[in-house]
Amino acid sequence: MIGFTGRKLDDNLDMPKYINTNENIVYSKGSSLYGLDIAKNYSRNEMIIVEGNMDAIALHQRDIRNVVASMGTALTEKQARLILRYTKNVKIAYDSDAAGEEATIRGLDILNKLGADVRVVKYEGAKDPDEYIIKFGKESFLKQVKNSISLFEFKLENISRKYDLENISDKVKFMAEVLELLVKISNSAERDIYIKEISRKYSISEESIYLEIE
Repeated sequence: MIGFTGRKLDDNLDMPKYINTNENIVYSKGSSLYGLDIAKNYSRNEMIIVEGNMDAIALHQRDIRNVVASMGTALTEKQARLILRYTKNVKIAYDSDAAGEEATIRGLDILNKLGADVRVVKYEGAKDPDEYIIKFGKESFLKQVKNSISLFEFKLENISRKYDLENISDKVKFMAEVLELLVKISNSAERDIYIKEISRKYSISEESIYLEIE
């Protein structure tokens, strides 16, 4: 044990959601992963990262044990390197609010740069994995894990929500941001797959996308 942690049980806005031991020589929140002592023994195929300790506990209680929590904060490089000691297949299941999605993107970028095969677990009808698994059960959560989406797909969804894609001006702005994502993909086969999907889904010709990239 390196410290104590707690989660508030009411909606008191004056109190943070999670309260942890103050950082010291032994305990550093950004260098630790809650539940790693157990999860490392079940992570041969993949590791699931959640945001809060209660999310990890709820999943472990339902025999999903390859789960760690980043202690209520965005994933750090030190935490990412800890995970990569045990597996390169990583799924992020952070909270579904705006703050959770921003933290997810930061964590995805860190893991991706370190060479992980990283995907995002999407779920609806609950604000976090703890609430989701209580409402919908273990099998439903595992289905969402199986259907997790790539880093590019997650960023694409986030960008698309910013714009009215029925509006020409907004659609042009949307594509400008999408092109920035596409040019960062070094694998040409992977890029081709996404271009085909974008062309189909948003009614933009593949030829025009390739021309803009060039």
